[in-house]
Amino acid sequence: MGLIAENGKFVIKPKYDSIWIADKDIIVVYLNGKWGLAKINGETLTPLNYDLIGEVKDGYVAFLKMANGV
Repeated sequence: MGLIAENGKFVIKPKYDSIWIADKDIIVVYLNGKWGLAKINGETLTPLNYDLIGEVKDGYVAFLKMANGV
C-alpha cells in the first residue's frame, strides 16, 4: 500500500502491507509482520519494530513489543 494526495500524486509510493491514518498527520504502517509510525509525508517516526500499535490520541500511542517473539 501507498498514500496518494487529493491531486493524485504519490505522497508515499506503495511499499507497505497496510497503512491506516491515525491522526491528521500520523499514519500507522505495517510491513513484514511489524508495525511502525510515520508522518503523512512519509517521514519515519518509529522503525517497524512493534508487534502491535494501538490508537493514536492526544500525541500518545499504545504499542506492544513482545520479547523474543513470545
